[in-house]
Amino acid sequence: MFEELKKAFIEEVKELLQKTEKNLLLLENDRTNKEYVQEIFRSMHTIKGSAGVYGLDKTVHLAHQFESLFAKIRDGKLNADIQIISLALEAIDILLLLVQANSEDDIPNEKINSIERKLNNLKPSQQPDLQNVTKQQNTSKKASYYIVFEPNADIEERNIKIEPIISDFDEFQYKILTPLFDEKRIEQGKLEKFYEIIVASELALDDLKAIFLFTPNEFSIEKISDFNIFDDKNFVDFYENAVKILPFSAQRLELIKNYCKNIFIQPDDDTPEQNSEQNKNIQPHRYDDNTDTETNTKFDDLADLENISIGADELQQFVEESKDNNLQYIKVPAEELDKLLNLVNELIIANSQLIDSTQQKDLVTIARLSESIDKTINLIKENTLNLRLIPIKTILPPYYRIVRDLSLKLNKKIDFVTDGTETLVDKTIIDKLSVPLMHIIRNAIDHGIEEPDERIAKGKGETGIIRFIAYPSNSYVIIQIQDDGHGINPDEIKKIAIKKGFISPRSKLTKKEIYELLFLPGFTTSENITDISGRGVGMDAIKKAILDLRGDIEIDSELELGTSITIKLPLTLSIIETLHVSAGKTQFLLSMANISTCIDLQETNIKQHSGKRIILNDEIIPFIDISELFDLEKNENNRKLIVIKHGKQKFALIFDEIFGEYQAVIKNLGSIFNNLDFLLGVSILGNGNIAYILDTYKLLKRIQ
Repeated sequence: MFEELKKAFIEEVKELLQKTEKNLLLLENDRTNKEYVQEIFRSMHTIKGSAGVYGLDKTVHLAHQFESLFAKIRDGKLNADIQIISLALEAIDILLLLVQANSEDDIPNEKINSIERKLNNLKPSQQPDLQNVTKQQNTSKKASYYIVFEPNADIEERNIKIEPIISDFDEFQYKILTPLFDEKRIEQGKLEKFYEIIVASELALDDLKAIFLFTPNEFSIEKISDFNIFDDKNFVDFYENAVKILPFSAQRLELIKNYCKNIFIQPDDDTPEQNSEQNKNIQPHRYDDNTDTETNTKFDDLADLENISIGADELQQFVEESKDNNLQYIKVPAEELDKLLNLVNELIIANSQLIDSTQQKDLVTIARLSESIDKTINLIKENTLNLRLIPIKTILPPYYRIVRDLSLKLNKKIDFVTDGTETLVDKTIIDKLSVPLMHIIRNAIDHGIEEPDERIAKGKGETGIIRFIAYPSNSYVIIQIQDDGHGINPDEIKKIAIKKGFISPRSKLTKKEIYELLFLPGFTTSENITDISGRGVGMDAIKKAILDLRGDIEIDSELELGTSITIKLPLTLSIIETLHVSAGKTQFLLSMANISTCIDLQETNIKQHSGKRIILNDEIIPFIDISELFDLEKNENNRKLIVIKHGKQKFALIFDEIFGEYQAVIKNLGSIFNNLDFLLGVSILGNGNIAYILDTYKLLKRIQ
């Protein structure tokens, strides 16, 4: 049970980290937006509290340092400059490594300690204006609260640690935190040590309650004023001399509330110097005042950023190594589960009726129930497949980060623009697509987009654009990654291919065929090996990954206009609607989504044209005879022609017989069929025979 809860915790943390990364990137472009800061603070607070339950001490400590940094930004003590954003992004990477590791000890301590020191002691190269900070703090709406935290005796057995909860109050500038002791509490099932806390904050009441997320019945909180009680310079002395000396009881709270009723707070027109002097009188009681005195980290040059964030290769390596550990969870709307449950109930009822009818040999009722069960199964199939479909936007957040990090590293200005991100794709495809897309985007940044000076000299804007476009097309999903860089020179590609012996100097290739050379293993246009690209192991690996998903990939480019890479993928990898046909004695299945027309080959409106072409309705269409393609026995009588359409392109396939529609469950082919890339897979027919599922898109490319 605990392990299952921990798996859910890991998924929750991954979502929170992804959300935090997104907010950091938004904050970098809008550094005065307090909502982003508050969201980041809350996410770190939740991660810290959750990690404490599972004994992840290193995660708790790092999340606490992260949270402390953004508490300073929230309170106006620090600016969210580029150095802070970069360090925060690095901390996210390490937190992800910590929660996904089998043990926190698997992550080197020096990496964790380094980032914690930077987060704890960071001072940006340009401090915020003190007058503006003081004004911001004075004009913020703070209220004062009285809190009592009384941990139960079993708190440690529940894997909850008190220290992280108490340390949350270190972030508040105005506070009193007093540890109290009472041995009689042990008889009540509580710890003898408890805490009285008075704090002034602009946080909402629910945000303060969130500090005690895992101890909801072990604290009480009450607002004592709508203003900052610590603005009264006598309050701390009053607490020390009149409240703290009393035994703990409700009388302490009443005394404080009465004090609040009888004081008047001067409006916020004090000078910064007066406020500063006043704050010196506040000496809050702390649970633990042991603080490390580390050397302050200061970044004065953007060149130092190379040592700040985890490198692209390291991030890629982590993604690839963690694929097997990826928890396969999908968030599903409750109403969708209700629909599925209702259909299962209908199926159970129909099955019971079918059993009774079979025993009574009622053939009419059996036929009716069989039809009803078939319809219900189809609905269950459709609902189940829809549950697996998720928006492609779920894989996009890391790409924003990659564009940001690499553009800084390469001194380029790049906007990452997306369109069609609500397009639905099967979860299995999404999981296997993230790494190939990452390679393509990195190539676009490194090879495609020019540096600002070069772009201006060419008459372009200094900021390059990488577009991520997705849209459905019949039973496929199309993904395009475009850049407006300098494009690919086909003449240069051909020269390199000849030089490396990939093609003969006499080879005559079309532009499209030249671009296909980029997918050859070891082919690279880069003369220098870098940590971003240029190793010659990229595009061939990308193509293999796409082909493994039964997809296809193409490159198109125009010099000085840019490059477009188009990926075509099936909507799902499991069940498809097909047409059952045969050639000789071999059974085949074709996706219904791409079938335009089915006709007899002997019809008079079909005329033979030169080569493998026919004229149908005054249109010349190329064709493939499947019996010839697979060297199968032909049935010359009454052969069938099926017209396939992909976009605006048409071609025809010739078979011996058409049986009708069939719902196919796709099974993978063995390695013996690796060279036949126009086979999607196989499916087992109702009679137990095997039918081969043809990839009509690959057959179209064969004709071309």
